[in-house]
Amino acid sequence: MNKIHQRKITKSLKQISLENLAKETKFYLRKPKKIDVFNFILSFYLVLLKKNYSLRLWAAELTQLLGQEVSFQMIAKKLQIRQLPFIKMVFAKALNIYFEQNKYFSSKPLLSPFNRVLIEDSTCIKLVDALKGSFAGAKNQYKKSATCRIQFCLDIKSNGIENVELTSLVKNDLTYADNILERIQAHDLIIRDLGYIIIEVLGKINQLGAFFISRLKIDTCVFDEHSEQRIDLVKVLKKSDRNQIRRIDRKIKIGTKNKLTVRLVAIKLNEKQAQKRRNHAKKSRGKKKESTISKAAMYLMSWNIFITNIEEEILTVEQVYELYSIRWHIEIIFKNWKSNFKLDSLINSCRSPNPVKPEILLYLFLSFIVLIYIPKLNHFQQVIFEKHQRHLSPYKFATFLMNNIEFIFEDDQEQILSLLLRFCCYDKRSDRLNLYEKIYGLAA
Repeated sequence: MNKIHQRKITKSLKQISLENLAKETKFYLRKPKKIDVFNFILSFYLVLLKKNYSLRLWAAELTQLLGQEVSFQMIAKKLQIRQLPFIKMVFAKALNIYFEQNKYFSSKPLLSPFNRVLIEDSTCIKLVDALKGSFAGAKNQYKKSATCRIQFCLDIKSNGIENVELTSLVKNDLTYADNILERIQAHDLIIRDLGYIIIEVLGKINQLGAFFISRLKIDTCVFDEHSEQRIDLVKVLKKSDRNQIRRIDRKIKIGTKNKLTVRLVAIKLNEKQAQKRRNHAKKSRGKKKESTISKAAMYLMSWNIFITNIEEEILTVEQVYELYSIRWHIEIIFKNWKSNFKLDSLINSCRSPNPVKPEILLYLFLSFIVLIYIPKLNHFQQVIFEKHQRHLSPYKFATFLMNNIEFIFEDDQEQILSLLLRFCCYDKRSDRLNLYEKIYGLAA
């Protein structure tokens, strides 16, 4: 890598007092003879930017920085349980720096009623069999596999990471649902998919003075707000269909034991959208299970049905839908990590049964994302929007960054902007808004 660009990455990393952290967390037990923490992390960043990670490549990068030979075994000794607190602290400090320097989305109108807008989801990565004792995955009649699950929560208003945790596959989204209660604050909005929905947890979010938007599970018991008589939702929606009503907004109660009052928002899909959803459901279930989809469930797929505790004075029906659709941003992030930054390959490089190594590599990876990638993304997003009223695609930008890393650190900003405008912005669409048009509440 060009020495000038290396110095610019070094400048970002020097914002963290790594030596002090290393002493506080006992990363060092004595004065290092060869590997210091600064070059340890810098060499990781440099090898990550080359897209082909391995311990041997990391050792080669560190050897060049230090001017003396470093073996991959020496680096492996730094990926142990004693070093984990230091790596986590580096990530935490990187987050603090990020939040101090980046407030890019905080004043946008669609998000203004809320303190934070948190979207949470998880992604899974298959591991080597040696790790199945610590990261239990799916099992069949032959053997049990090893799979880790990354629980990830993003604050859309700051475009910053709110929480991340590495768990095993068996700790699914449902068992993780109440974790948000330790982290959510009054006037926050949490948006999660059906996998996290527990009515008791929604009730506690409401008690904390926070907000939620979720899809409604098909098998959820729905009751009239006043009489508490059970409502046949399919019957209600079909009646609306017959009367050409394509929007429903009413208060209901859900749950069988401790009923929770929520606002039900339903939006009718057109036939093409509904059929696409049905086809996807059939495909995901497979031919053997396809017949188990009930007629009622097939009909409900023709509606977008949400529940929320946000009053209509704050958000309209359309705005509830627009905010929930922002949740798909997290899928783009996961795709970015795996396709452009090769996170799967990085985590899968851990071949031993040591469960700490995948976690250390994940937090090192995330510290790079927070210190190097996201600030670059936010900078160019802001400049392009202010100058050209266009929106930069995070996925296209990451693809460009990883294939033009030498170029992206150049001082010729006008040339960079020209290329980003041509190859990395969202296409202008007349039929739908992109993510940032939804966040801004206006079309560019």
